[in-house]
Amino acid sequence: MTTGHSINPIGSILNLVSCKIPFLLKMLPVSLRPIGDFLDIERARDKYEISSYISKLSNHSIAHGSRGDVFAAHLWDNNRRAYQNVVVKVFRGTYTETLKVQKRLLREIAVWAYLNHPNIATFYGITFKFGPMPGIVSPLIKNDLMDYTENRLNDRLRLIHEIASGLKYLHAKYVIHGDLKPANVRVSACGVAQILDFGMGRIDNTRGFTTSFDPNPRYMAPETFPCEDDSSIRLTFRSDVFSFAMLMLQVLHGRDLRLDQQGTKLWDYSQPFNHIALDWSLWDRVRKGERPFQNRYRGITQNQWRLMEGCWHRMPHERPSAQEIELCIGLELQGYHGQNR
Repeated sequence: MTTGHSINPIGSILNLVSCKIPFLLKMLPVSLRPIGDFLDIERARDKYEISSYISKLSNHSIAHGSRGDVFAAHLWDNNRRAYQNVVVKVFRGTYTETLKVQKRLLREIAVWAYLNHPNIATFYGITFKFGPMPGIVSPLIKNDLMDYTENRLNDRLRLIHEIASGLKYLHAKYVIHGDLKPANVRVSACGVAQILDFGMGRIDNTRGFTTSFDPNPRYMAPETFPCEDDSSIRLTFRSDVFSFAMLMLQVLHGRDLRLDQQGTKLWDYSQPFNHIALDWSLWDRVRKGERPFQNRYRGITQNQWRLMEGCWHRMPHERPSAQEIELCIGLELQGYHGQNR
């Protein structure tokens, strides 16, 4: 392996990484932390590129979605003697979609680099080793939230509290996540919940903002549903709260794959609105005020259900804040531990 790399504040502390979350942004001057969309590809390269510390493990992705691929890689320290396992998220797009993809990517970099909290996955930097567009480098967090909690009933409420803590932090920083769901939360080797995927995230301007993406009405607040003549959606702190309630519902119930009522296919009964198929009727029924049925979910206390009801209230201004949610779940968690001593 080659040596002689210039000193890099990010690479120089990687050999100290353990189960604790490395707060790499402390090494960056405040002036280098972008706020909003005031960032372009060249500025992103100048401020955040760590390609010289990245080793590709394969040309094949370990995961993929509708908008991009995730690759495994190694992030080396300055001496190339120790490395950390990381993932690199690379957006896809056709030539005609390049500007749209670039805007989304730069928004994610701008928002994620601004954050520093134990329940937020750490942004390490960017690399150009996986294509012409920058790939976002973050820790490899192996545990899927629903997989991790499947047989860990006693950890579910604690992890939900940690997610609420991360959401409270985001909102205190005026950041709207915009796509909160179990798939966008991972659990570290130390059992700590960490929110990731800030492609929808943005610094709030107090009026909300509009954007376009592939929506899933099981987690979306009805006021954010796109209209027939407009595919954009309007996200706010209160729409994040609605999404959090749906995530909370699914985690508390726990993974529950069974044959559907017709006995023809597996159906995940933990998902929000498990009584409705994912089709046009779900959009309409949620918009009209329909919510999950309590008798179709298990392992949820009355206090927890009342909190979720408040979070998915039809009127956004009636929903609690992330700070209030974190406090309520913290009190519930204290009572839970008191009963299990």
